[in-house]
Amino acid sequence: MDKHQTNRFAVVSPDLVTPHLADMEQDFIRAWIRMKENLMLGGRVQELGYRQEKKAKDLAADAHARRLRQVGMSALSKEARAQVTALARAGAMLNGPSCEDEVYQFAADLHAESPWMRDVSAWVMNQLLAHIEKGGCGLALPPVILAGPPGIGKSHFARRLAECAGTPSRLIDVGGGSAGLRAIAPPSWPDTAVIAIVIGRSFIATSGRRMRPSD
Repeated sequence: MDKHQTNRFAVVSPDLVTPHLADMEQDFIRAWIRMKENLMLGGRVQELGYRQEKKAKDLAADAHARRLRQVGMSALSKEARAQVTALARAGAMLNGPSCEDEVYQFAADLHAESPWMRDVSAWVMNQLLAHIEKGGCGLALPPVILAGPPGIGKSHFARRLAECAGTPSRLIDVGGGSAGLRAIAPPSWPDTAVIAIVIGRSFIATSGRRMRPSD
């Protein structure tokens, strides 16, 4: 099915947009050149000497580091900063069904691939229809636990749900998490390792393998 994407919306402050260091270096170099031209009363300066250019780049690096500290991103890796900056600059988009017809197609796609999960597909469909009826858009599901014997396709279903909606998913071991996360396992599962697949702001928890006494 075609993945619907709404107009972009802000999810983090645009103040987090930080110029690239290379761009700031060029700005400082151009500013230094203009300053020299002004001192020469209209003379033309093509480029800076080695020491002046290095000084301009050092000043740019200081300004860039100061800017990162101001917006609270100095502790982030270069890759993480790039992701946050891109999100602050462009915003985000909602993925998933945006109308009743798309919800029905979404549920049909899930059912066609995993017909033995028809009860879950029907539940997903009803949740999304209710969300659409309230004026919502995109994938919106409350937390749910898919319980059943190993190997029936619970985790596969959860991943396919995320893929069909065009939204990322992440696998976490709930049993290794905090007490708050471990609390989602019912008392009847004292010896079950619970695996949760996080989809957007919700998660679908699937009961995993039986834990051995030594686990």
